Amino acid sequence: MGTGPPYSGQFRKARLPAFDPSSGPLAYVIGTMWLSGNIAHYAPEQPRVLIDGNPARAPWIDLDDLRARGAVVVWVAGDPDVLPPMFRAVAGDAQVQPVLTLPLHLGVGVTQVGWALLRPRPVPGGGVEK
Repeated sequence: MGTGPPYSGQFRKARLPAFDPSSGPLAYVIGTMWLSGNIAHYAPEQPRVLIDGNPARAPWIDLDDLRARGAVVVWVAGDPDVLPPMFRAVAGDAQVQPVLTLPLHLGVGVTQVGWALLRPRPVPGGGVEK
């Protein structure tokens, strides 16, 4: 058993190939405070977190910038193949990706992580906002 952060290596290996680096580094993670906060803390890009997909929980997040730059949405509660209702207002068009099955950091067993990509939305004039 390692002493590193929970899931950091496994999630990074699983998600980076699917996030299009041509749109820039991962800028945002949308999810619960614990899961998305850990991903943001340990990701090399250190993306911003939209806690619970609720702009009131993170008023410093510019939703236009989030949409322009894209995000990863993550969850462990409920059906990992369906974007949870709590995230639909800000990421309703996110594309659900294949479930990540990760070993528990402590103990025996696995956990399933649902995740989706909110692709960057081009802005007028071409490209994405940076």
